[in-house]
Amino acid sequence: METEPLSLTMAGELAQAVRSAAEREGLRPSEWVVRTISARLTHDDQGDGEPPPDTGRADPWEDVSDPSRTFTVTLPRGWQHDLAVVPAGSSAVSVFSATSPDQSTTMSSGDPEVTAFAEPGPMAVFAGAPIRPATPADQFAAEYLQHRYGQREGFVILGARPSPELIARAQERARQDGFPMQWVTAAQMTAQYIEAGRRVGVVALITTSGGQGIWMAEVAQVVSTDDPTLFVPDLLRAISSARLTPQGQQRIAAERNMRQAQHDANMRQIDMNTITMNQRHQQNMANLHNQATAHQQRMGQM
Repeated sequence: METEPLSLTMAGELAQAVRSAAEREGLRPSEWVVRTISARLTHDDQGDGEPPPDTGRADPWEDVSDPSRTFTVTLPRGWQHDLAVVPAGSSAVSVFSATSPDQSTTMSSGDPEVTAFAEPGPMAVFAGAPIRPATPADQFAAEYLQHRYGQREGFVILGARPSPELIARAQERARQDGFPMQWVTAAQMTAQYIEAGRRVGVVALITTSGGQGIWMAEVAQVVSTDDPTLFVPDLLRAISSARLTPQGQQRIAAERNMRQAQHDANMRQIDMNTITMNQRHQQNMANLHNQATAHQQRMGQM
């Protein structure tokens, strides 16, 4: 018996949901629909036992490394990947992005313009970082989005909420790195603007944390003509997968040693300056004493 061809037409929210799910797995929408229906029918034929193996790609994500092989990150297979270690002040920041095959969605993490800051104070000049008061994540997110997209047509911030996932991640990483983190804040903020007549949504994931007069801001974001919040779990997965290679660990250790050596040199310079100031103070006091003694002697001779 000849099988009659079957075609499906989708629109509205259902079509958008299918398209988003297909993009996350690096498939065309038609491929995703066929795979999902095939898996469902096969499972129904097998009864209530264990679901069958995935008939599509076993793992739609893959490990990717930057050209210098400093770090790796797991990103959606079939997406366009861009990874780099970019100079940022006296250090460097690892950045990555992944763009969907149809160019509608880009996930990214890291921004060389956003780095470590020194809190205002007597020691700030020795920190070798821009001086800025410690800033909560929601305030930093609003300023960041305004800076990046504020000039776009129809730009508006839609809202923000705390992000316990990012806080937990920052605390765990600080524990592993031995960083003396004294405070941490995190926020997820959404915004939108108009480009070529289309609405573009943005979700920014911002973490700020600090200790001992130094604080850091970390930025990750999704920019999409679909609903960008649909891709936040994927972005969090990618961020959590980032790992330094052995070569990257050596580089980070060398940078840390260099910063520690610079800190020690700064402290020695401060100690030397303090000694010099004390010596000058003592000399000035001695000069004043001598002048007072000479003045009294002159007065006694009158």
